[in-house]
Formats: sequence, structure tokens, C-alpha cells
Amino acid sequence: PPVPERRSRPVRTFKPIDGSSSALKGGPGISSHTCEDKKAQEELCFSCNSSDYSDDDFSECSFDSAVASSSTFIYDEKNQEVELIEPYECIEVFPRFLKFLYGCHVVLNRENTLPVLVLADKYNVADLRQVCIRHAVKEIIPKLQLKEVFHVWFQYATKCYHKALISACVQALAGRMDDIMSSDEWEQEWTNLDQEQLVEFLCSSDLRIKDEFDLFRAVERWLDAPGHPERRESLEVRLKVLLQHVRFPMMAPEQLCEVEMSKLVHQYPHLFVTLLLQAYKFHCLPLTGRAANKDFRTSNYLLRNYTALGWNHRVVIRGFHELAKNCELTSRFQTRASAYPQTVWDWELKIFPKGATNFDEFRAVLQANLILDQCRPIEFYISLVDNDQILRAVAGRKNFTKSRYTADTEIEKAVALEELNTPDSELLCGDNVMLQIMIRPVQ
Repeated sequence: PPVPERRSRPVRTFKPIDGSSSALKGGPGISSHTCEDKKAQEELCFSCNSSDYSDDDFSECSFDSAVASSSTFIYDEKNQEVELIEPYECIEVFPRFLKFLYGCHVVLNRENTLPVLVLADKYNVADLRQVCIRHAVKEIIPKLQLKEVFHVWFQYATKCYHKALISACVQALAGRMDDIMSSDEWEQEWTNLDQEQLVEFLCSSDLRIKDEFDLFRAVERWLDAPGHPERRESLEVRLKVLLQHVRFPMMAPEQLCEVEMSKLVHQYPHLFVTLLLQAYKFHCLPLTGRAANKDFRTSNYLLRNYTALGWNHRVVIRGFHELAKNCELTSRFQTRASAYPQTVWDWELKIFPKGATNFDEFRAVLQANLILDQCRPIEFYISLVDNDQILRAVAGRKNFTKSRYTADTEIEKAVALEELNTPDSELLCGDNVMLQIMIRPVQ
């Protein structure tokens, strides 16, 4: 239905459950309609007369454009009445919404933030939308139970494609990703994910999982979910989308061989050949060769937070700009050892994000964490990354012994401290520095 071109100040009287009422004042000549708190009649009414007002009378928002953006309203041309149909939860917070429109002020809490965000989305109030998302990301999602994050916030964020909200939800869920993919408790949630929601998880490097092979098996289970036969009807189309986000080079060679035995590979070999070939090529090269190859810089070569014992480690330094000069950060990790029977090597990666007393450089030092009975000739490959690619990388070799148990990675040759300190630096992911290191015995 048509919407009047004039702007007018709405007046709304809200009658809560206890029977008391409160009204928002408007311009002259405005009549008001009472919004009864009845769930069966979930509607709000605005009325206006024919008086016209200038743009200054409604500087924060164009009421008619807001109504026009909504598909749930009824316009009575005879009485010049616009009736807005709102969910019950949104009726509860509508006074806050109007207060923001008139006065740029809103008080948010855990209960009202999502309904206010729904209204901000519906009426396209960009400033209020940003306020709600920022509050949810910082104050609400980190404190919620994971089931509520998944069923409420993640579902809404992905339907409306609020990227910051999606990232916050994925990061909150990432620490339990092994359970979400494999446990009986989360089976329904995993199998009922939309394809776009699954892709959001596959794109994340924050997932804490055993290894990439487990993630591939979980994707197979999603495709083969009994309750979703439509996925098998368009299997090839879905595979084209999903496989580009599976990081085959991060699988061990023996796991790649198991992937080749999958029925999906036999059914659609043309979708896997290039991906598996690149993964085998990655494993064939020494670490120095990997660092020099520009083909190995895409998101497929980024580490996740793998828990299985391997040859790599991922480090995230949060709040880079808040770090003090001379601070030293230590990340301890273990790798396999080139020994039989199977043992582990303990390592420390000492990071000086903003230099130290005797140098002004971003520096990372690799240290063997135990007194060595035998030499450890290894090669290392350390890189600075973001969510999409490897940005800078260096590689080298070092023979660790009892007397020489540290090695400067010389990453400062690839990463200048001035670049990191630049506002909106391209080397930072938000305000975080992300590093990954791979270690391998020299052959």
C-alpha cells in the first residue's frame, strides 16, 4: 500500500502488564492509539493528521521511509493511520526504540538487545544496529551458554548477515568445535546447519579440533544427514562450495590417502584431483620451499587450533596496540620427535611484539624447552597471517644442541614494527597479531 510522503511525529501510548501507561510526546495535531499488551493482538498503531512538518522536525529518522522498509504494516488512507505489526518481544522494547530515534539514547541489557536489534534491522536504523551489535559482541555473547549462542544469536546473525556478530558467535563456539561436530549432544545442531552457516565455520581458523581430517569427516556426515535428502540431490553443487574451505594441505599424508578412499572422491574425482595434488605437493617440499612458493599463501594453508600432536603451532597475540614496549610473550607447545619409540619435543616461542631494551623490532625466538641429550637438526617456517592468507613468511634451519638451544627466527626481516604500529595496519587482524610456525626434522 502507498505511504504518505509527509513526515509526522508519531505518538505512542504503551500499556504494560501492570496497567500503567506511558506516552512519548509528539508534534501538534497528533492523535494516539493505545497498544494493549495482548499477545494475540501483536500490533502498534500510529496516526497522523494532514499537518506537514519540515525535515528538522524529524532529524534522526524518516518515519515514512522506515515504514516503507517494513513489509508488516497496514495503511488506512481514509483515517491516515499506519498500523505496524510487531512480534511480542519487540512491542516490549518499542519505547526504547523510539527513544533512540528521537534522542539518540538507549539502554541495553541481555534481555532487550536482540529485540531492539530486530527493530533496528527492520526499520534500517544503522546507528542503532551498530550499537546493538557492538554491545552483543563485547558484553553478551562471551557470557552466554553455548546452546543459546548457537540457537539464538548465531541463527539471527547468519539470517541477517551481520558479519561482526557471526564472527563473535563462531569464535565463542570454536572452543567446543570437536563436540559440536561429533558428540551426540550437538548432533541435531550440526546436521541441521544451513550450508551458509557451515561455510562460516569452515572459514574460521579459530576452530579447536583434533585435525583437519576430522573436520572433513564431519562435512561428510553433514552431507549424508538422513533428515536432509535434498543435500544428496544437489551433491556436486554443494561439494564445489564446501571443498574449497577444507584445508587438505593441513592433513598428514596418510590422511590424504584415506580421503582418496572416500566414496565422494570416487563419485566426483574431478572435484578432488587439484586439491589433493596441491596438498601432496605441499608435503613434498621442504619448509624453505614452502615459504618461497607463492601458491602456498591462500587460506587453505592456514593452521587451525589443532589438538592432535603434529609439527605445527598457532599463536594469536590479542590487543597489539595495548601492549607495552619491552613486553615478552611466551607460547609453549609440543611437536612430534624424530625418535623411536614415539616421544615429543617441547618448545617455547618467545615473542617480543614491540621490541625490547636493546632492539626496536618485532622479534620471535624459538627455544628448545629441555636440556638436550641429542642434537635436533630442524627446519622451521614461521609466518604472519590474517583470516584469508599468509602475509609474510620466513624459513630457516637450526641445529639445536646443549649449548645452542635457541634460534632467532629472523621474522623481523619480513615484518617491520613500523608497519604493525600503523593505524589500520594490513598486518593486523582487528587488533590481533596471528602467527603460525611449522617445524620439521632436516632430512
